[in-house]
Amino acid sequence: MAKGDKIFKRIDDNFRNDFLGRSEDICHNAKLISSLRQSAKSRSITYKEYKKWCDRNKVKERDATRLVTIGKNKILCSHSSSCPDSLGTLETLAKIKEDRLQKYFDNNKIDKKTTRKEASILLEGMRPERQKPIAS
Repeated sequence: MAKGDKIFKRIDDNFRNDFLGRSEDICHNAKLISSLRQSAKSRSITYKEYKKWCDRNKVKERDATRLVTIGKNKILCSHSSSCPDSLGTLETLAKIKEDRLQKYFDNNKIDKKTTRKEASILLEGMRPERQKPIAS
């Protein structure tokens, strides 16, 4: 078995096809796709093989890019059960420096209800203020 075949077999065996609904599954696949993309960069596989794998597994190019960004962030992936179930929000959170991100998790500033807007505010280093529901 060729080196590239071993890489694809490992990814295929662990990839969760229906993954966009839960942050745990998003982070799980993000680490796999990040590893696969790194294999393409190190030339263990070709970029064409990487793209073919993404197409075969119905992972859009934009989503693959987002997943690679998420998968590179060890802090975010280690707290996946506390993260929002949104690919876009997770991508925004992944752009926060890891030391700051860890502090946000430690201080409970990030949870399942964190919105993309709040994540953007955290990325900019400001304090998010959650909007309170309008009393009826």
